[in-house]
Amino acid sequence: MSQASPSTPVQPPAAKKEFHSATHHGDTVIDPYHWMRSKDWEAMLQDPTLLEPEIRAALEAENAYVTDFESKFAPLTDTVEQEIRGRIIEDDSSIPKKDGEWEYWSAFRKGGQYPFFKRRHLQTGQEQMILDGDQESVGKNFFKLGTMKHSPNQELVAYTVDSEGSEFFGLRFRNIETGVEYPETVPNTKGSVVWSADSSCVYYIEMDKDWKARRVKCHQLGTDPANDVVVYTEPEETYHMSLGETQSGEYVLINSNESSDTSETQYIPANAPFGTKATTFVPRQLGHEYSVDHHDGEFFILTNRDGATNNKIMRTPVDATGVSNWVDFVPYNPRVYTTSIRTLKDHIISTGYKDGLPFVGVSDYAGNGYDLDFPGSTYEVTLAGSYEYDTQEIRVHYETMAMPEKVYDFNLVTKQEDLLKQKVLPNGHNPDDYVIEHHLISARDGAQVPVSILRRHDTPADGTAPLYLYGYGSHGLSMDTSFSPSNISLVDRGIVYAIAHIRGGSEMGKVHHINGRREHKQNTFNDFADAAGALVDMGYGQKGKIIIEGASAGGMLMGASANQRPDLWGAVLPGVAFVDVMNTMLDASLPLTAGEWDEWGNPITSKDAYFRMKDYCPYSNVKDQQYPLIYAETGLTDPRVGYWEPQKFIARLREVGQGGPFFLRTDMSSGHGGSAARFEAVRKKARQRSAAIHIFEDRLGYDVSLKTQPKSAPTVAAPTP
Repeated sequence: MSQASPSTPVQPPAAKKEFHSATHHGDTVIDPYHWMRSKDWEAMLQDPTLLEPEIRAALEAENAYVTDFESKFAPLTDTVEQEIRGRIIEDDSSIPKKDGEWEYWSAFRKGGQYPFFKRRHLQTGQEQMILDGDQESVGKNFFKLGTMKHSPNQELVAYTVDSEGSEFFGLRFRNIETGVEYPETVPNTKGSVVWSADSSCVYYIEMDKDWKARRVKCHQLGTDPANDVVVYTEPEETYHMSLGETQSGEYVLINSNESSDTSETQYIPANAPFGTKATTFVPRQLGHEYSVDHHDGEFFILTNRDGATNNKIMRTPVDATGVSNWVDFVPYNPRVYTTSIRTLKDHIISTGYKDGLPFVGVSDYAGNGYDLDFPGSTYEVTLAGSYEYDTQEIRVHYETMAMPEKVYDFNLVTKQEDLLKQKVLPNGHNPDDYVIEHHLISARDGAQVPVSILRRHDTPADGTAPLYLYGYGSHGLSMDTSFSPSNISLVDRGIVYAIAHIRGGSEMGKVHHINGRREHKQNTFNDFADAAGALVDMGYGQKGKIIIEGASAGGMLMGASANQRPDLWGAVLPGVAFVDVMNTMLDASLPLTAGEWDEWGNPITSKDAYFRMKDYCPYSNVKDQQYPLIYAETGLTDPRVGYWEPQKFIARLREVGQGGPFFLRTDMSSGHGGSAARFEAVRKKARQRSAAIHIFEDRLGYDVSLKTQPKSAPTVAAPTP
């Protein structure tokens, strides 16, 4: 697309209006931009060429307008892109993980967009290529690997690929030794897969045409997928399904949950005959959440029973799964929010949050335990998955907002750490140049809201430095404080980067989530505004000059914040933004609607939920008031948040609101997560970060010159298979 010359600037597109009305609970709403939603969106997700020409033309006009804006800082985008690439180890590789006689790992080649996967025989040293992402992506406009799992006999690999960005994954099989592909492709899977114990078949979740997961099937390798057997059908459309297996490898697990209030687990012995139906562990009961793992004749259960709001661990014999047989393994501690357990041969590992920070707990099966110690005021800790059950080690990934990850094996018996890797970035990044802070801010109702801050040592906290604030606050998801190569490009220009861990997330426990959803959703928006105000009072940023970012449900936060407190912000950056929450929650035909009612409320059946949602829905609440600049992004084949939501929001802002300007960029070849190609993702992030830098300088009057001169990423040749 050509750029307009400075003498003929591109004008903001004027969207047409068509009459469309809907009445619910006696309330009639006129939606003049309803036409922007593709009439056959289900088919369009899998074939974007089916998008109506009029809608495509409108999106392309938006792209032309935003491209004209982006041309003003195009050289900066190139610079930031090189900075980010300079913080990426282009030929990085994972630490090999042992499984019997083999060890497995993934790696990138310099300039490569996708990882490749290899294995090495521990005795002979023989290496084998399992799958090469760069090679597999050739000829595809979009390529994303969903999962790749080798079989228990280590002869085969099952892998899933999405080639449209719509999150419909095709499932394929390959002989590792010969590289020969099986002839069949299992279509329309959710992307996950679990092998049977004898490596003859796999379990997968089937997606229907409306992107709803309702059935788990078993596929016998080498047969027609049309003959696959249904082993479980989820009866409720409001429940989400996921697939897993116990660490022991003895059971396949099917987990169903209604948002985060109620759950149910089905299980199948991994050595069961082909087509064996799943057994219910404990029938679902409203408000009861649980998940299970297995160890030596027992199931261990992570559950919120008996008032354990932040979860506790219980145990029961494998042949007596009823709740009357459950007994406590570790007494409930309300300070500890346990989110996962992993049962190894001699130890059980628990992870979650304690006092708002990540924790890892270790216990033997007699109940003797301890927690791992981690330095810093705020940090991110994750445990790598393990192929082995009989092991005395766990692999720990630790990082901070200033320090790239270090990876070490931790011995559960001796408590010794074996450092395997400490990332040293090509551009000479020095973590000691930065300050990390963690504050608890009091919201207007007295609730404690954590805020994590990253800044340079030489960036003052006297109100003169610009503030960039990120938020999400939904689904109980906790926002991590990991190292981000793109955030350093902000911070190295004297910008303060902050994350508000607002209610709706779970950093402070389950109640933190409960008090930021449904009838309490307004707390999420209040917390974000209160965190921003407190940061200004503490000397971070200035009122009216803060740039904010959030994506998906965090994009809804951005829209609500723009409507409710436009005086606080200098610019708003919503990504794949869930800004038409009311209309989406009123349409049960859309992919995620029924499964989201537990989070937002059901406006179809509940009058209270309808009017509550109408009061905060960003699209419904655009006002004749002064707005900051809004720079939104979306993806055409997004099954989670329809592209039309931000498209409608931007159109209404131009029609009703004042100020701006208002921009929308639509990626015409990807969905919710954007491109899975790593350097295309870097380019997208560089464009967004350079937009923020440009706005801080050009519109808000800050000096955001680079405080250091990082080395640029090396120029690389195009990848070769």
